[in-house]
Amino acid sequence: MILEYIADALRNIRNNKLRTALTMLGIVIGIASVIAVLTIGDGLTAYVQNEMGGFSSNVAMLMVDSSKTSELIKPEDLEQMDGSIPGLLGATYDLDGFGVLTGKRAAVDVSFDAGSSVMQNYTANKVRRGHYFTDEEVENHAAVCVIPERDAEKLCGTKDAVGQTLEFTVSGMSKTLTIVGVKENYSEAILTIMDQLEDYTAFMEMPYTTYADLAKIDVDAGLGQVILFCETGSDVNKITRTAVRLWQNRHGVREDNAIFSMSMSDVTEQVNTIFGAITTFMSFVAAISLLVGGIGVMNIMLVSVTERTREIG
Repeated sequence: MILEYIADALRNIRNNKLRTALTMLGIVIGIASVIAVLTIGDGLTAYVQNEMGGFSSNVAMLMVDSSKTSELIKPEDLEQMDGSIPGLLGATYDLDGFGVLTGKRAAVDVSFDAGSSVMQNYTANKVRRGHYFTDEEVENHAAVCVIPERDAEKLCGTKDAVGQTLEFTVSGMSKTLTIVGVKENYSEAILTIMDQLEDYTAFMEMPYTTYADLAKIDVDAGLGQVILFCETGSDVNKITRTAVRLWQNRHGVREDNAIFSMSMSDVTEQVNTIFGAITTFMSFVAAISLLVGGIGVMNIMLVSVTERTREIG
């Protein structure tokens, strides 16, 4: 009996080749679309997480809400944080922006970060030649900088550019900087994004005191934003809360949310949430296409059964 059913099914397939092919095509496309959407979503999320892995996850940012207090974060606050909070590698101002960097081979746009020596823990790319600027150089307002290998070749014609000088210009003001360190390159994703903004964008790190002198910023009066670098495996949220309480107690600030924080883990969590929502939506759309394909298959089966019933009578 079963063999007769199988033989009858095969005979119907041969007699209705186009119908069979379209039915199989609908099933294959529906299932393939679901698999493709889930794979693309997971792959994109993993790619973004991998690229973000180039930045340290043990980083948090403190920002003062100027609408709630006139108090700022002063250098003395940073010194107090560095010396009293367990698990904290260091706290630094972070002055950043865009300018122009001129070497003996080229002049290019540059994205710069100005901070203290603890800034070297911001990214995974390490110094390969020379050294990162030191706390002593920060205190002495030394005119030094650190650039990646890619930019050293572009500006100086060689990766071994330690000791060479660059002209740094921002907002119409210029200063000659000496290269003391050359770092590994940033990830291709970051370079691609920056190069889309301009034809070529270099990266540079320098002491915040040096940039403050150039831009005429009174750092001693305090700034509204600092970055905390924590030890690997430490509780970043706990360290951040301790730093906030220390600043509030030193300045007598009692307003709620006068100073707020954001960590790299918060950014990563937000990215995962966004991509999770996108993947869910795309999966829903793919599921609809699979449902439509299934309805088509059921329709074909109904037609086949109806025709067979008429043949049998």
